[in-house]
Amino acid sequence: MSAKTRRILITDDHLIIRYGTIRLIKEFMPDAIFFEASTLNQAKAIISTEDIDLLILDINIPGGDNIKMVEAIKVKWPGIKVLMFSGYPEEDYAMRYIQAGADGYVHKDTSINEIQRAVELVLAGKTFMSEQVKEHAINTLISRDNPGRRIDTLSNRELDVARHLINGRGTIEIAAALNLQMSTVSTYKKRLFEKLQVKNIIELIDRFQES
Repeated sequence: MSAKTRRILITDDHLIIRYGTIRLIKEFMPDAIFFEASTLNQAKAIISTEDIDLLILDINIPGGDNIKMVEAIKVKWPGIKVLMFSGYPEEDYAMRYIQAGADGYVHKDTSINEIQRAVELVLAGKTFMSEQVKEHAINTLISRDNPGRRIDTLSNRELDVARHLINGRGTIEIAAALNLQMSTVSTYKKRLFEKLQVKNIIELIDRFQES
């Protein structure tokens, strides 16, 4: 019996990323059928009408842009596999997205072989994380008081807010992107500044670069 033809949805707001990802996967899955979306709403519309096996999803996507988007997708479409494909640091984001329901996390700077391994493992029903993420998870369990990893103390929402702040967005923009009240965003901002022991955005950026 012939293998099932995989149907893969690439969701990224950059055309060149979608194009490159499709070309890359076609090298080892030439029979796969590909779909493209540039926003989370477009992705949901495609998932609603097509039998998608794998969703390759960027973090910084219009209409989503937070950890809760993975939870929402998994609740509505529990059978779909979700592989995060992002330029954000694995050490800060991978485990959080996997805990939210993602089946794997791949950094955009990883090797072609690593991307192939991630796609194949996730489609086989397994969870993918790089060796660096595994090592970081072990180190975190061993030493939760490591002052060099204060980012680990942030909640998912605080991390979402921190990322938006680093990207130059103001309170109004963050509130709209995360569907929060401006006062709530301000509270998260205050908490994360306290946890990371920073006083402004420049120090916040430096803290993430140090990690």
